[in-house]
Formats: sequence, C-alpha cells, structure tokens
Amino acid sequence: MSNEIKKREAQTISDAFDSIAAIFITDPKGCFIYVNDIFCELTGYTKTELIGKSPNVFKSGLHPEEFYKKLWSALLSGETWRGVFCNKKKNGELVWLDTIIRPIFNNNNEIEKFVGIRFNVTENVQNKLALKAKEEELVAISKFATMGEISGFVAHEINNPLTVMSLAASSIHSALNAESPDIQKIKKLNTKMIEVTNRISHIVLALRDYSRNDSTSIMDSCRVSEIIDDALLITEYIAKSNGVDLIVENDVDDELLIKCRRTQISQVLINLIKNACDAVHSLEKMEVKLKITVKSDALEIRVLDSGIRIPDEVVARLFTPYFTTKEKGKGTGIGLTLSAKIIEAHGGKIFLDRECHQTCFVVTIPLA
Repeated sequence: MSNEIKKREAQTISDAFDSIAAIFITDPKGCFIYVNDIFCELTGYTKTELIGKSPNVFKSGLHPEEFYKKLWSALLSGETWRGVFCNKKKNGELVWLDTIIRPIFNNNNEIEKFVGIRFNVTENVQNKLALKAKEEELVAISKFATMGEISGFVAHEINNPLTVMSLAASSIHSALNAESPDIQKIKKLNTKMIEVTNRISHIVLALRDYSRNDSTSIMDSCRVSEIIDDALLITEYIAKSNGVDLIVENDVDDELLIKCRRTQISQVLINLIKNACDAVHSLEKMEVKLKITVKSDALEIRVLDSGIRIPDEVVARLFTPYFTTKEKGKGTGIGLTLSAKIIEAHGGKIFLDRECHQTCFVVTIPLA
C-alpha cells in the first residue's frame, strides 16, 4: 500500500472522529494548541478563546485536587489516561465527558504534546445520578417504615430504665439523708443507674446509626460481632412485641472482620429478621433463628423462621420491587430488593435456600 493511500485512509479516520467527538491537543504543560468544532460546542468557548489556555478554565469544583494529581501523574509517566470529567461550560452549565488522553513522544522520547478525545455522556451520568437518588430515597423510606414499627416498643424499653433510674436516685437521696448512710446500698444503687444508663445509650446509638445515610461512605473493615449486635439491638424489640423467640447461634470469632458499610449490612439483617417475625407472629410456634458461620472464605448468615416454606409462585417474585405478601399498610415491598442491591454491592449473595424445610434466607459476604 502506497504512502499516499495510507495518508488518505488516516485522514478519513481522522475526519470521522472529528465529526463525532471533541478532539483537543495540548502542549507538554497542558495548554491548548488545537481544538475542533465539537470541543468548542461542548465548552461554549471559541477556538480563539481556548488556544493557549489551560483546561483549568473548565473546572467544575466536583473533582478533588487528588483527581487531577493522579491524572497528571499517569500522563507524565507515559500512560494513557481514561476517565469521566465534569466540566463547567462558559455559561456555567455542567457537562460530563468520557475522556481519553494520550501523551505523544518525540524522537528523544520526551513528551511533545497530549492528544485527547471526549464524548458527551451527560445524559447517561444524569440518569445514573437520578437512579442513585431514587435508590437512596427508597432506603430512607424502608428505614423510616421500620422505625415507625418499633418506635412504640423502643419508647417502652427506654421508659422502663428511666423508671429504674428515678427510683434509684430517690433511694440514694433518702440513704444520704439518713443518720448513718448505708454506703454499700448507695454503691449498689449507683451501679444499677450506670447499667440502665448504658442500656439507654446503646438503644439510642443503634437507632441513630440505623437512620444514618452511609451510601456514600467508603467500605471499611468491621467486626461481624458488632454488626450482629447493631441488628439485634433493634430486632429484639420487634421480636418481643410480636411474642417471637429470637434465637442466635453465632459460631464465628468476635474479632472476625468483613469489609463493608456497617449500617447497610445491619439494615439487611434487620429487614430479614423483621420479615421472619411478621411471617410467624400468628403461628403456634413463633421462632426466628439467626445462624452465623464461616464457609470457605465468606461469612454466611442464615435467617430461619418456624413458618411453612414459601410457595414457588411467590419465590419467583421475592426480589421484585414493590412485591409484598403482607397486608396492606404493613409492607413497602422494597426491603428485599434493597437488601439484594446492598449485598451485591458488597460482592456477596442473598438467596432463599429451597433445600431447607423452613423458610431460610441466606446472606454471604466475602471476608476482609
């Protein structure tokens, strides 16, 4: 193939890209030396306004400085960089751009310039952001529904310790005013007050953590024992209020770790235990069992109830959004769907064990 033909083919390819994508070339310092028409359309600036300028003019403020440092580190080490920028146009409008930037070297193996190509993906990103916002809204709805169900019982659980504290304080007051104060009695009453105060504190902290939005937090190494305790502090109220025996069989070490968003995993367990309590609350045998074990390199949590197996026609729709078998007003139909999304985001699985003679949901999460 002659050089002339090769040049024509190269030009044809270049023209094709030039007609569908934003193309730019910068000097080694990152200042523009060429931009095409589409690039100007996506920025709102003219070629004259851009040539010689730095891309800093497009900064939206949505990316941390670390983002740009990593980009430049990759390019200056000779790597091709790819990522999505959120840029600010001249009129202030935000635009999301899928971008590829590649360094070009001269004969001395020095970076001569950078060539970049960009595609407008604003609509896709906005759709994803809208979907994420909707999912976060559903998480909040699910949490508030649970909080509404247990609020009355939690109030009862807090009032009881407060009554104990009031009586203990009154007794201490009387003991101190006696001619010969019984120090041992006062110490015992004081210890009781500390115990019930800690009880109330644990309940309040559990509710606060449960209601918190941690969808944007990073995954961290957490003790499985603490996650289980978080879930039980709330679900034991649900079980008691329904007359359900909640049994825990924990066969894992107290120091066992998983990498997760702690409150999200607690939310999944709370949802599964709550569903199990709802399923058995009118049966002769009302029992829910939580079994925690390690299988291979994963944590396995089973939530079993004493009810009958779920019919096949219901199983097929269990994880479908807004599907519920509960009475009207008693279920949102989003708990299992959200639980599945949370566990999948943690690299795990959630499923119904059809080989079990009871209703048994299984959650597996990789160990840290």
